[in-house]
Amino acid sequence: MAQCLQVHWTVRPSYPPEPIRFCAHCGQRRPFCSSGRIRLNANGRKLDAWLIYKCGHCRQTGNRPVFERIGAGEIDTDTLDAVQQNSPKLVGQLENDVVSLRRHCNRVILADDVTVTKPAMAHCFGALPEVKLIVEAQQPTRMRLDRLLARQFGLSRRAVRALERDGYLRSARNTAVALKMSLYGKTELVIAVQEMDECIRLKVLSGLTL
Repeated sequence: MAQCLQVHWTVRPSYPPEPIRFCAHCGQRRPFCSSGRIRLNANGRKLDAWLIYKCGHCRQTGNRPVFERIGAGEIDTDTLDAVQQNSPKLVGQLENDVVSLRRHCNRVILADDVTVTKPAMAHCFGALPEVKLIVEAQQPTRMRLDRLLARQFGLSRRAVRALERDGYLRSARNTAVALKMSLYGKTELVIAVQEMDECIRLKVLSGLTL
């Protein structure tokens, strides 16, 4: 592929996954939001730790086990320090561990909104025939690829689907299917910017970078 500029977007959920749990105060199942805090309790030589969640409706608290009834000598020092200090890194790992979350509830709601980190580029790539866009989401979300592209390019989703239909937007797999999929992992797209309608082309180019 001659003269193809590569642009990388990093996509992150705007909020952590929310487990659906029964709230004793509300008397029904509600989404619970992470408080961002870990509670550590010692019972003799055994330790328990929980990530504290709060009902999104009434703020009633609920515990999500980090570890239970573990001997103090069985936990490495770095992990214990991270728990005691409410390490943001550890809290973030726990909040986004959907597999573990699903072991403690019947359903998990993924974020339907995301933030996008783009490169800041002064390079003028309007003359290039194609741009390779890599969209990478390290945590699962409910945001569909077509919705993300529409938002970032200032287009309707119908216009994004038209770009795919007319061959201006391509991926290694079935592009029409890829556009309908929720963001998770890495997706690579090739955008034929040079051949687009001028108005659409300017919107796409301005949305690719900061």
